[in-house]
Amino acid sequence: MTRFFTIALIAGTFGAPPALAQSADEAAETVANAAAVEAARDSMSVPPAVAVVPSNRDPRPTSSLRRLITVADYPIDAWQNDLEGSVNYQLHIDSEGRVSRCLITRSSGSSSLDQATCELITQRARFEPGLNELGEPVESKYRDDYKWRKRVSDLPDFSVRFSYLHTVEGISTQCEIEVLRGEMPDALKRQIERDKERGRCPALNGRQGVPYRDENGVPIERQVSIVIDTTVTDPEE
Repeated sequence: MTRFFTIALIAGTFGAPPALAQSADEAAETVANAAAVEAARDSMSVPPAVAVVPSNRDPRPTSSLRRLITVADYPIDAWQNDLEGSVNYQLHIDSEGRVSRCLITRSSGSSSLDQATCELITQRARFEPGLNELGEPVESKYRDDYKWRKRVSDLPDFSVRFSYLHTVEGISTQCEIEVLRGEMPDALKRQIERDKERGRCPALNGRQGVPYRDENGVPIERQVSIVIDTTVTDPEE
């Protein structure tokens, strides 16, 4: 009886491991499963963060604003009273690039010129709208100026005759200018003075050094006379 008790005690001490312990195969399978999960997690594609580049771009006119107003737009009352001057203005541009408001920041001294400036620019100007920091169109402001200056066509009724001697060397000399009617435009007067200093008539001589020739091809002198007659009238209906 005593001997049996000893054997049972030994068996209780060195018996089988607890039920929670894993076998070697089970432990290897657990490690393999964990590695597979980690590999799957690493293979997932994560989109990169999108960087937002600040814009804050000012509005841009699609064409020159100063060319949108012409001399023909001159207000009649300002023209009749010889009014001229520069107008400074500020435009409010909506998110679609249209002018929603125009303010005069410095007057020309003429309410007619100021008003005409804002009205014409508002009607005719178009913009690429301003952008915020996200690159989105927003309302914005734009400043510019316009100078009103009276100008008229300076081509009056006139008639003028140019005459000169074209030598056998093909050089125009002895230029004579006679006004037959009216008064020559200032631009033509200045051109004549410049060409007279060089000893030839204005832009009417052809190439210098090229003579006239007779029927046998021999260079000869020629007296040349040119008449310019300009008439300005109402158009025919």
